[in-house]
Amino acid sequence: MARSSPTSPDANGRGRNSGDGTSGATADRPLTSTGWQRLSQTFVRPPLPETTGKEPDYSRMSDDEKRVRIVTLDPFERKLGLGAAALSVVLGLVFTVPYMIKKTAVTTTTKPVGKHCPAGLTYITHGTSAATCRGVLPVSHYLTYLVVYLVLAILIYLTVRFRRRSGVAFSTAITGVALGALAIVPFLVVSGWILLRSYRTQRYGAPTARSPRPGYVPPVGRSSSRRRPPAKRGTTAPTRKAPEASKRYTPKAPPKPTKKGTPPGR
Repeated sequence: MARSSPTSPDANGRGRNSGDGTSGATADRPLTSTGWQRLSQTFVRPPLPETTGKEPDYSRMSDDEKRVRIVTLDPFERKLGLGAAALSVVLGLVFTVPYMIKKTAVTTTTKPVGKHCPAGLTYITHGTSAATCRGVLPVSHYLTYLVVYLVLAILIYLTVRFRRRSGVAFSTAITGVALGALAIVPFLVVSGWILLRSYRTQRYGAPTARSPRPGYVPPVGRSSSRRRPPAKRGTTAPTRKAPEASKRYTPKAPPKPTKKGTPPGR
């Protein structure tokens, strides 16, 4: 009588392990992840903190757990950071690509000499204001700005993936400054709002709280926790004994005068 194989083909012809109860899809899945899968898990799909929707028990939390809550983004802040990265890409394209395609003449930083501008630039007067040189800038000029805007957007994206409040606040503020006065306001608002939530989490226990949560105590600083413990009450600190005078190098003290203005010995 033929002995049955531990794996029997299913309807699709794939082997299925009947001993451990695992399906073919699970059996075909590799046990060890590749380098690309590990990088993808780190930078593209990092694990998010578990949110149960209930208020945590702050009295049982350690200082390290409190610090993690202070520095780590929550899901809403993560979405806001991704939106800031997308907005940086959109504004970067709007501020550069139209000028690269239409060859629009813009005011340059080149100053006219008298009433003449260099070749390729046009002398433009502005009434009472100083005259300027206007012309069409090369594509490489706008391409440099576009690369900078895209790099800053990637920086925001990476800081969001690492889920650090300080990193996202810094990267969004730098991006707003780089984009200029037309776009600095929303980025600075996002940066300041994230820092405000971090401050409230550190002081009150939650990013939306305006008073300390029941049982919450701010974590002790790492530097202060390493200091010596204070002395107990009723005990005096040991006094340091003064060093003895050296007979070889210490000169003798002069005798004190007996009366004011009278030399000693008289």
